[in-house]
Amino acid sequence: MSNQDFGGHIYLRLSSGDRISLRGTLTIDPTTVSIEPITNQDGSLDRVSTVKSPTAEFNFADRGVDYDALLKAPRQNFTFEEEFGDRTFFFNQGFFTGSPGMNRLNGEVTGLGISAEKIKRRG
Repeated sequence: MSNQDFGGHIYLRLSSGDRISLRGTLTIDPTTVSIEPITNQDGSLDRVSTVKSPTAEFNFADRGVDYDALLKAPRQNFTFEEEFGDRTFFFNQGFFTGSPGMNRLNGEVTGLGISAEKIKRRG
């Protein structure tokens, strides 16, 4: 596959082996720092680095998941499988974050994400 291929079937695999088929969007932030500018009164520019964890945000179909159990689950490893682009993202020692919102007109769940201690990419 080419590094220019994106999209297609994308799944989230939990440590249990369960798969969640994503809907719409998957946004991955693989960085471990956030850099913010600070302008001093003399016009010079400084920057501040804040340590952060890699994250992913995604939407999926409401299929009767127990969201309290999902959010309270122990840390686990997550895998995003991007079939068409032949890429895999491994989130190690992560957990679900956020607060789910369920759109009852189309069944889409938004507002959940993952934070992890480490991320690795294959492909």
